Amino acid sequence: MVWYRDLYVGRLIAFRRRKVVEGIEAGKYPAGVYVVILPESSSSQLEIMSAGELRHPWIRTHCRMIVAIAQGKMEAQGLVERIAGDVYLGGDSADIRSWLIERQKASE
Repeated sequence: MVWYRDLYVGRLIAFRRRKVVEGIEAGKYPAGVYVVILPESSSSQLEIMSAGELRHPWIRTHCRMIVAIAQGKMEAQGLVERIAGDVYLGGDSADIRSWLIERQKASE
């Protein structure tokens, strides 16, 4: 899995960010944690899913990048709104997918 360098983190999970990321990498999926992913399919911008869904091999291989983690679905939806707002303020386009990929490449 690839993690977005400037990972968006919800307010309710910020204090245990490192532990959650390490847990997901190790194959442990905390209850109530949601991730916002950039899917492999270019027809989708972002997807919200429970961290537990990452245990499925197909999802792990077809997930291009994890861009945000949140405690609860409502907080994940708020992060998607925040990402969309950053994209709007950061350029001319409303293409979230391209904006995230370009920022990831620029920071490498």
